[in-house]
Amino acid sequence: MTVPTDASPRGPTGTEAARLPAERGRSEAAADRRVPRWARVAAQLRDPLITVLPTAVPADARGPLRPANQGGPP
Repeated sequence: MTVPTDASPRGPTGTEAARLPAERGRSEAAADRRVPRWARVAAQLRDPLITVLPTAVPADARGPLRPANQGGPP
């Protein structure tokens, strides 16, 4: 984008402000492109951690491997 050499430090005058949208279009940010749900799921399934977590969570839910009152070192 080029800045006009006659630009004022205070911004465009009223006349320029009215003329610029007609010449260059509205001053809007581009809308974000949404990623489809299937693409997000596919990206998550490529992560190796996703294969570890489903097996680790049920193992943790079963509790300790050996009850604390069954002898052995404390």
